[in-house]
This record gives sequence, structure tokens and C-alpha cells, in this order.
Amino acid sequence: MTSSLPSRSEGLNPFSSPQTESRISSPRDDWPLWVRIGLWKIPTRRTAWGYLAASLLLLFGTAAIGFWPGLIFLLAVYWYWEAIGWVDENSRWS
Repeated sequence: MTSSLPSRSEGLNPFSSPQTESRISSPRDDWPLWVRIGLWKIPTRRTAWGYLAASLLLLFGTAAIGFWPGLIFLLAVYWYWEAIGWVDENSRWS
């Protein structure tokens, strides 16, 4: 009588599923940490450019309030710009 269970030598991972297998092959796993943090939960290039534009508008809007809020948005604009450029040159959008 043969068993219907797979043997250990078949390499079946009980924790894998189609969702985790597709996540493992994501190009985002090869991105540097600063790019992954900067583009966290941003699915497309178009959305990333939207966030960059919103940060730029907020930068100009907060310039009247003071130096520090504007500095935070200046950092955000720079970070989005560099992260988008890195993905365009070295990887692909998922």
C-alpha cells in the first residue's frame, strides 16, 4: 500500500503558497533598503510621481510657515526623485 503523502525528498514546502511564491520573485526584493523604504506601498511609477508632486506642492505651501516643515518636504521630494530614478535605471516597476 503506497502513501498519498509526499516524501521529504520531494522538496514540498508546507508554508509556501502561490501568494508567497509570487512575492518571493518580486523585483522589489533586489532594491536597496533606502529605495524600498522611500517607495513603500507605492505600486506604480505614476503613483510615485504623484507623491513627489504632492510633496513639492506642500514644500511651497509650508515655506510661508517656516523653515523646518519645508525642510521635511524638501527631503521627501529629494528622496522620491532619487528612488524613482534608481528604479528606472536599475530595476523595473512591479
